[in-house]
Amino acid sequence: MRRALAIDEQSFGSDHLDVAIDLNNLAALLQATNRTAEAERLMRRALAIDEQSFGTDHPKVATGLNNLAQLLQDTSRMTEAEPLMRRVLAIFLKFTRATGHKHPLLETAFRNYGSLLSAMGRSDADIMLELEKLGDESDG
Repeated sequence: MRRALAIDEQSFGSDHLDVAIDLNNLAALLQATNRTAEAERLMRRALAIDEQSFGTDHPKVATGLNNLAQLLQDTSRMTEAEPLMRRVLAIFLKFTRATGHKHPLLETAFRNYGSLLSAMGRSDADIMLELEKLGDESDG
């Protein structure tokens, strides 16, 4: 995977979408082998490429944000993960409202955000209020 990343960086440049894919793939492998610091660095770099290429509210960006938020949650950095996970949900809600079609990952985003809030010690009632508030904010 590192070799594929190096080849794509040399062939396409360091900010190319293929490089972002390589970065995400390598980050997933590193995370799975508990090398989370390096995985986080690669995820953040891939996310920056995706944001530059697609814009900050694109569902592809939401997927990268979700992956990074999951890594932060897995490393007990809940307060860092929360705004990212909230942004994931907001992006998928915005997509759903703009297109009239539920994004396929919307329900997963709701579950992930609720799970994160629960892990942060929030009550079920607080979680429901937060999810409703987020839904109301994305209407406007």
